[in-house]
Amino acid sequence: MRCTSVVIADRHPVVLQGLTSALGTQNGFKVVACRSDGPSCIEAIRRFVPDIAILDISMPGLTGLEILTMVLAAGRGRPEAVAAAPLRSGCTSEAGAKEHRDPGEGAGGADRPRAPDHGSGV
Repeated sequence: MRCTSVVIADRHPVVLQGLTSALGTQNGFKVVACRSDGPSCIEAIRRFVPDIAILDISMPGLTGLEILTMVLAAGRGRPEAVAAAPLRSGCTSEAGAKEHRDPGEGAGGADRPRAPDHGSGV
């Protein structure tokens, strides 16, 4: 039986570990790479040519949507499925991805918009 190859990219180590563990317990899936930033994710997709890529929408370097655009522009036909999902509700566009990036990302973080404060008290 052929395994479905998967690249997982997320800026949160606990998410990487959780998804890797969850997929590792399922028959038919093989996680070929876990990455925590956009540039290394693109490198892994080019190297491993996975069937599926699971992407964090707002990673350092490149967002999940930027990676999706690059993968589709390459036109290799794989990965066949790419999921770029927000961890916060209401973030469904490239503009939303940029708005929800962590404030400390990039050069000093000062040039990045901060996530809205919803009064969580945290």
